[in-house]
Order: sequence, then C-alpha cells, then structure tokens
Amino acid sequence: MDKDLETGPEPWAAGGVEGCTVLGDARERQRLAFELCPEAMSINRLSDGVCLDVNQRFSEMLGYGRDEVLGRTSLGLDLWVDPGQRERFAQALRATGRLEGFEASLLHRDGSSQRGDISARIVNLDGEPCVVSVFREMSRSRHAEFQVGSNELERTDGDRSYRLLVDNAFEGIAVIREEHICFANPRFLQICGYSREELAHKSIFDLIHPEERGKILLRHKQRLSGVRMPMTYDMRGLCKSGQEIWLLVNSESIDWCGGSAVLICVSDISRQKRAEEALRKSQMLYQAIVEDQTELVCRFTPDTRLTFINDAFARFFGCAKDELLGMRFLDLVPEADQEDLSAYLAGFCRERPSNCLEHCVLSTNGRKTWLQRCDRALLDDDGQIVEFQCVGRDTTKRRLYEEQIVKSLQEKEILLREIHHRVKNNLQIISSLLHLQAATDQSGAHRDLFVESQNRILTMALVHEELYRSDDLASIDLLAYMRKLLDRLLSAMGDRRRIQGMVDGESVALTIDAAIPSGLIVNELVTNSFKHAFGHHAAGRISISVSRSGERAILEISDTGRGLPEGYDFRTAKSLGLQLVVRLVKQLHGSIELVPGAGTHFRLNFPVR
Repeated sequence: MDKDLETGPEPWAAGGVEGCTVLGDARERQRLAFELCPEAMSINRLSDGVCLDVNQRFSEMLGYGRDEVLGRTSLGLDLWVDPGQRERFAQALRATGRLEGFEASLLHRDGSSQRGDISARIVNLDGEPCVVSVFREMSRSRHAEFQVGSNELERTDGDRSYRLLVDNAFEGIAVIREEHICFANPRFLQICGYSREELAHKSIFDLIHPEERGKILLRHKQRLSGVRMPMTYDMRGLCKSGQEIWLLVNSESIDWCGGSAVLICVSDISRQKRAEEALRKSQMLYQAIVEDQTELVCRFTPDTRLTFINDAFARFFGCAKDELLGMRFLDLVPEADQEDLSAYLAGFCRERPSNCLEHCVLSTNGRKTWLQRCDRALLDDDGQIVEFQCVGRDTTKRRLYEEQIVKSLQEKEILLREIHHRVKNNLQIISSLLHLQAATDQSGAHRDLFVESQNRILTMALVHEELYRSDDLASIDLLAYMRKLLDRLLSAMGDRRRIQGMVDGESVALTIDAAIPSGLIVNELVTNSFKHAFGHHAAGRISISVSRSGERAILEISDTGRGLPEGYDFRTAKSLGLQLVVRLVKQLHGSIELVPGAGTHFRLNFPVR
C-alpha cells in the first residue's frame, strides 16, 4: 500500500477534532460516504472501461441495479445517447487525467434521456488506473433521498479505494458530532475556505448563515434523537471570507467512533441559486409587464389553440382566463374572416417571422369588435413554428370613428356637389336672363355689354361645373378648365372656322379661390383678342399655355393679331375688361406682363393655393 494512502491519523485530528483516523478501518463509514453522495458515481477500469462499482444514486438515476452494471461497459449497457460524445469524453480525460463539467446525455433503462454534466479523474486503485466519475443532473429537483441500512451491498474493495473516492469526491463530505466537525474531505475545505487546522476549532454553526442556524439546529437535534428528517435540503452557509453561499446538503445519521454523528455531503449551488433568482426576477418583471399591459397579449399553437393570455385579453373577450385557454383563436373570429386569418398565419416562416393584421373578432355575447394585432412566430432549431406570440389592441372605437368620419365626409361631399350644382344653375339662369335682355335691345347699342357680362358669368359657372364633376371637390385642373373655357368663348363670340383656339401645357391643380379669378382674367383677355386683334373676316389663332414653376402657376394668353399700339399701358387703360384684369391679378397676389413680339402676348404668374 502506498504511504500517502495509509489510513493513519491525520495531522489535523489534534486540537479539538476527535482523534479518529480519516476513515480508519471503518469500511462502513467509507461505504456510507460513497452511497450518500447526492450524485451518480461510478468506478471503471481505464484500460477497457469495465465497471467496478456504482453507488445507489447511479442505480436510481439510470434504472440499472448494481449487479446488472458490474463487469459491463457503458457501451455494452448503451448508456450514451450519442456514442461519439463518449469518445470525446474519453479523449479529453486521457489528455489531462481530470475532467470537470463535461456536458452529456445518458439513457435511462426505460429509454428516457438524462441530461447533465460529468466530472471525472484518473486514479490508481490497487496499482491499476481507474476512472472515478460523477454524473450530475441538470435539475437538482431529481435528487432522491438515499437510504442507508445494514443490508446495503457489501464492498469488495479495500479501505484504500474508498479513501481515494472520498478525498477525490466532487462533493464536500464531513462528519459532525455534537456540533463539532470530526472529519472533512478536501472539497469540503475548499467550499468553506478554511484549512484543516482552522476548521478544527470551528462549530458547524459557524459555517451556517445566522438566519438559518435555528432551523438547522432543530433539524440536527431531531436527527440525533432518532426523528426521521428529510435527507436533502438547501441552506445558506458562510465561508471564511464571510461571503454567503448556497449549499445542497444530503445528510444521514451514522455511528462514528462509538457515538452518534451525522454524515453530510454538500454541493455549492450558489451559481445555480443566483441564476434561479435572476430567472425569478426576470419572470416577475415579465409577468408584471405582460399582465399590466393594456394591450392584448396571448400565445397560441400553430392550430391557433391559446396557451397563454393576459388579463387584458380576457377582459376584451369578456371571459375568464380558464374559459379561453385551450380554445382555438379561429373560433373567436367571424366565419367569413377565418379563411383570411388562416392564410395570414400560413405566410409565417423563418424568413418572415413577424407580421401585422387588423380584423374582426367576436366577443362572447356575439358583439363584433375590431382587433389590430402584431404576431411573431417562435421557431425551433429546425426552423419549424412551435408557437405564435401575439400583441394586439382594441381598435373598435377607432374603426367606429373612421366609419362616422367617412359617412360624414360622404354627406358633406354630396352637399358640396349639390351646392356647386345649384350655384352653376343659378349663374346659368342669370346668364340666360342677360341673353334675353340683350335680345330685347332692338338698337343693338348695349348688346355687347350684355354678351360680355354673360360670358363673365358663364366663366364662373364653368368653375362650379368642373368642381361638381370632379372627384376632388377642393380643386380643379387648370389645363382642362382652360380648354373648356376657350372652347365656350369661341363658340359664343363668332365663327370658329375663322378664329382657332389652342391650349397646351401641364396639369396644375387650383382651388376655387384661384380658379375663378384666373378664369375671369382669361375671359377678358380672350374677349379683347377676339374683338380687337383681328379685322373683319380675318383669320387668326388664340393660344393659352399652362405651366408650373415651383409653387407658382404660369398662364400665357396670346394671339396672332395686330397687337397693341406702341407705348400702350394696359394697366392705365379705361376699359372695364382691362381694369378687371389688373384688379384680379392683385387678388391672386400675382403679376402680369406684356411680352414683346408679334401679336398680343400676356404672361400671368401667381401662387398655387
């Protein structure tokens, strides 16, 4: 036997710690330490992987009895979900002789998968290299209570093997008697941060958080008095630095050096507790955000069955949560809209995981309401949709307001069209009265005045007619208006075969405030051209050009007649027509100029309103 593995008294056994050997010749205590480890442990020969021993937790976790495992390999038992994972584990272990936290999935006897991590070391047992492995489940909620009794399976290995297991265990192992620590393995020392000498003068309660001491003391006393207590529990401890740590404790009453004691195995679960606390806070925050939302939040499966709803969702449909959970979302939609909603959901995929829609839904009382929703598909690793998450809002009021606004606008549009129609008719009646009045003038002295007034009225009436017929009641197309206006003026004034009209340019939208003045200006200038630009029976052309420069409209009215006399200032002219032109240009906040050249050419420039 190697000198460093002999079971003589340890140096730290003096000075307050009972003078027992680390494990002495008490094979039963060593067996208890092996059996009470809260994780699955196994010992395998390194050369061929044959299993030499397993603890009770191994059998509980994987479903195989000890006799079924001994003498067989993990491959022979088909323990690995992925055999390639075993090869990677073996390679890594051989390379370093020690491995911690290797993630693996093992198969239970019933075929279910057990996921966790493996820590292992290569040690010499009786001169033969062996692998000591500890398999730790991902969830410690599966830790079972370990039963220890005198009828446990007998061990065939010597004290030396069990001492190696205890000293190299990944869990802290200690023996406690009368509040004093009689034995502690290296991992226990590492967890609490004390040396063996320091620990010899400590009570076990020095390592327990003050808020936990009363509860642990009561449990300790009850256990020593024979009361059966839970073997596995969580508690808060204190390490040497004073830092609070969380421990998973597995304990059992044992005989130690002729007296009652408690054997404990501890695991540092501080990281897990911190993760659980962070998860709990995150869940509370998420729940508070979701439940306090005024928006409707739900989740549903691809067949639209609801798996989660918040309070706002339940209130919207007027049901309790329990009534809605499990229902199909499609059943909450009018039958006429179900096909459209199904097609909408069918369009989700990895490339397009989110979309929005507004549609009708039915409350429990059959009332039709509107829901605006944004959905996101939740995908698995293969890109398959496993669930939908939906956030929506009640848009019923908005839809009602929109319908009222549309209805009101339709009514106003009908009314406005009717007004334009009536104004046009009234202006045409006035024009007809002027025409009749002109017909009664036998001398013909005032006939031209009546005709000019009649044309001005018809020019205004044409604007109202264009607005009445337009899809946009607020504006008219200046180019189209000029074409109709010139056509009517030429028809009213004489032989169209002698005087030709031409209108070109681009469409410019004008409001009624700009259309009537600009139309009256064109009326006066075209009338003047017809009356004065051409001699009796002379032919010619009157042209109108429409264009736009930025936010201003440009109208050019020209003829091929004799032109104005040299030095003639149209702004000071005495004629009513030109005076109207000057005043109407001011009303438009525009400008007008006489362009030099053959014939008469006016350019009108005014802002588009």
